[in-house]
Amino acid sequence: MQGLFVVNLLLALLWAVLTTSSRVDDLIVGFLIGFAVVSLYERDYGRRGARLFSFVLYVLWKVFQSSITLAWYLIQPKLNFEPGIVAVPLDVQSPIEITTLASTITLTPGTLTIDLGVDKDGRKVLFVHSLFSSDPDAVRRGIKRDFERRIITIFHGEE
Repeated sequence: MQGLFVVNLLLALLWAVLTTSSRVDDLIVGFLIGFAVVSLYERDYGRRGARLFSFVLYVLWKVFQSSITLAWYLIQPKLNFEPGIVAVPLDVQSPIEITTLASTITLTPGTLTIDLGVDKDGRKVLFVHSLFSSDPDAVRRGIKRDFERRIITIFHGEE
């Protein structure tokens, strides 16, 4: 899959050379044309690209949503935070998947990835600080449903 991405980048550069342009928007157009061409050759490349684009939009929405929620709590006369650290067992396994999940959690206001460890059963666990951890199971479910499931579909396809 990385090889196809490199081909896509080379097609974008070729487009820029053929149009004799060094503008960023022409490189983006070249990348999109290359994406379409490579997707015709390898359909899974197109599906993964669409899932990645969908994931980025979803993360941006969650960042916006969390920012509004956090701002609402901050303007209240009495702060109602219940901070805590929650252990989230991981289904993602590769370093790039774990890094993507940890970074996404940290990007979302009100949560911060603290450490990667191992639980008593030997499973990898992310330790997450949350300002709203009155229900640790809800925090875990939210992370697994909102982010981890989507990351798995990007890297491994539909389940």
